[in-house]
Amino acid sequence: MRLAQGRDRVVAGGVPVRGFVPGRVDGVYLHLHGGGWMLGSAAGQDEKLWRLAEQARLAVVSVDYRLAPEHPFPAGPDDCEAAARWLVANAAAEFGTERLLIGASRPGRT
Repeated sequence: MRLAQGRDRVVAGGVPVRGFVPGRVDGVYLHLHGGGWMLGSAAGQDEKLWRLAEQARLAVVSVDYRLAPEHPFPAGPDDCEAAARWLVANAAAEFGTERLLIGASRPGRT
């Protein structure tokens, strides 16, 4: 379910991401959705990511990486790397912090 708190944008020269920014930000979490580079989307976990953003005071940036087979490997991992590099270079200006985390989820897990 897509939440109104989620904001879609494009970073790193063409990588789509979905972001959640609470009122107070103490760090930034880069989220890679599950799906093995073949399934899912950044919008598939809006409720969970918004709760995380609010409760942990983290800006959450979820990468909507390209999926196989339409985009063969390593397109998905390349998108994630590009988003991570963008975040390292821009977190302070975008979110007011250089405290960064990265993580992922597995399909079918909440």
